[in-house]
Amino acid sequence: MSKELMEFSDRIDELFDQVIIEADDFWKQLTHLFI
Repeated sequence: MSKELMEFSDRIDELFDQVIIEADDFWKQLTHLFI
């Protein structure tokens, strides 16, 4: 694996982590509205 590819996949991992955290918060707020 080339260095550029490693850095690129690291960046994607960070992006996905952020999206998952935001989606998690979003679902928590949604369930609070309905419960």
